[in-house]
Amino acid sequence: MTDKAPEYAYHLLRSALEKFGRTPAELTADQTTAARTQADATFELESRALSSSETEGIVISEHVDEALQGIVSRYASQEVSELDILLFYEAHWEQQFARPQIRVARHILVTVNPEFPDNTRKKAKQRMGQIQKRLAANPEQFAELARRYSECPSALEGGRLGRLPQGKLYPELDEALFELPEGGVSDIVETELGLHLVYCEKIYLPRTAPLSEARPQIRKIMEQRQRRRNQKIWLDALKS
Repeated sequence: MTDKAPEYAYHLLRSALEKFGRTPAELTADQTTAARTQADATFELESRALSSSETEGIVISEHVDEALQGIVSRYASQEVSELDILLFYEAHWEQQFARPQIRVARHILVTVNPEFPDNTRKKAKQRMGQIQKRLAANPEQFAELARRYSECPSALEGGRLGRLPQGKLYPELDEALFELPEGGVSDIVETELGLHLVYCEKIYLPRTAPLSEARPQIRKIMEQRQRRRNQKIWLDALKS
């Protein structure tokens, strides 16, 4: 194998690392044989690919991605028709285009830390109780109170947690949030971070993305599939 091109060393190194997690110099005799068998196959396939007529005019340089794209572009996907897109949507709408319920949420956090007099559990609960009373009178001031009293970095944005599907928060917060009506404020919720109040600002009900919204995603999926199919045909032809 020593008479192979210098590029063969890369294939041997990759094969040794993939199969055994070692460099070629660290392999046993049997492992070396197995690594060389795989390296021979990948090196031969690469040599055939680079010597094929399909790669004429493509120069492999430090811009490897651009060079590879030059080959791939010759096997660009066939144009995806509107009928193809419609058939894909009808076959996959439930699995790929169903959108879960989304809630826009804010929270206020007061940490519990016995080492600090103002953050003992008793003091933290008292402070949260006072905030809760103010929110009961006017939930719309939640963002203002979060900026003033919350000890979470989100206080800078009025306690905003963003748009959330179910399952993204601590389980205690998640359960509280998804039981609230729109505009509702939770009871005091405790997590390992401390004490929270949660505000459900907006509810977006579950829905199915319409075809007009799903079309770009479907087109991309189908073009990628076609590209991979064409590349496989080309590589199979090189092997034979």
